[in-house]
Amino acid sequence: HESEGQALEVGENPSKDIAALLDRAIAALWQVWPSTSPVVQRLQGLRDRLLSGRLQLAVLGQFKRGKSTLLNALLGAPLLPAGVIPLTAIPTFIAWDGRPRIRVTYHSGNRLEEFDVQGPDEIRGILFNFVAEEANPKNRLEVARVDLFYPAPILENGVVLIDTPGIGSTHRHNTD
Repeated sequence: HESEGQALEVGENPSKDIAALLDRAIAALWQVWPSTSPVVQRLQGLRDRLLSGRLQLAVLGQFKRGKSTLLNALLGAPLLPAGVIPLTAIPTFIAWDGRPRIRVTYHSGNRLEEFDVQGPDEIRGILFNFVAEEANPKNRLEVARVDLFYPAPILENGVVLIDTPGIGSTHRHNTD
């Protein structure tokens, strides 16, 4: 970006420099929009993600192409439900934590459930109840997202893997 003919100088910590620019943009936007404005909230979220050092990697593709299976391989354990029929209906965010647990967030936004879990079988079973089309048809439970926290080496440095429903599923609501 150039301003008045001068190039923006980036210091030794580009993330902090960009965060400072986002702070200035947010402050300027507050002059015309309330802090609850979607634009302001998105910029604040972008700033927070930038400073957290997280890399979110969503696995996208047609249904039944092995997205969950690929993620299981990257995680080093069969944690995500995978099967012959289209399974994943709800996005599953997988992030590092030293203690395996599952958090379910509902569309209402004011309700969360957390489960302490042990081992791949228990993790897969609980995930199945919330993210699988078969167990939660047309998302009758009104789940917005599921977070799995797990101590996999690939997640240690801020990587967040996201398992998504398949595109082109026979279940239109999954594709949407």
